[in-house]
Amino acid sequence: MGKVQKYISALQTLGDGRYHYWDGRPNGIGCSEYTRLALLKAGIIAPGDSFHAGSGNPGVLTDTTKFQKIKWSPSNLREGDIMWSNGHHVATWDGNQGVYEAAPEGSHGICDNGKTGVGHWSHHGYRNCGNGTYTWSCLYRIVDTDDIKKTAQEIIAPEIAKETKMNKEKHLTTLINFLPVISKGSTGSLVKGLQTIMKSYGWYAGEIDGLAGNMTVSGIKNLQIALGIEVDGVCGKDTWTHILK
Repeated sequence: MGKVQKYISALQTLGDGRYHYWDGRPNGIGCSEYTRLALLKAGIIAPGDSFHAGSGNPGVLTDTTKFQKIKWSPSNLREGDIMWSNGHHVATWDGNQGVYEAAPEGSHGICDNGKTGVGHWSHHGYRNCGNGTYTWSCLYRIVDTDDIKKTAQEIIAPEIAKETKMNKEKHLTTLINFLPVISKGSTGSLVKGLQTIMKSYGWYAGEIDGLAGNMTVSGIKNLQIALGIEVDGVCGKDTWTHILK
């Protein structure tokens, strides 16, 4: 089970997430703590890590080896994405048009369309929270190296086969030995594949054009940070090995 799946499973098992300081229930928890406890239970953050939506300070979420900050858009949502609204609220997208959150209720009004506690809604990330509809400030995506490798193999392997003229069923560890080094100025289908992977994680904001410019180099550095390897902005054998082997 990957990190995202462990996190979603943890959210499902936490139980009632009502704000105790709003409805007076002693066992309730707020949105930030609800999310933090699930991340902790999934092994994504450490006991000393914390963050609070009300402060607008994401804290541990700025650790790019654990999370990537993504521009908010309903079209950008992936399972397990943490939807962040600075100074107000935090919730999680379940990958199936639903939202997990600790729901405020009581004297300050119901913010979950009449339901209570932890729940799902089909609003594509848009929430009506008492004072009106709003969109989220940004998304924080859990970095899962296993997921990176799976994505890379789906996107890159066919391009490797075409570029090296080797059978696409050839084992990836063999193909790695034939891959070119990608650095600033490199071109081709493998650059385009790398750009596609990096864009899906929010590490690359440029066009998928197969031309490695400054943004591609910056994206490779972000990828290397996430993988926990030497950061030089060059996709050589070490980087290829870590994303494909």
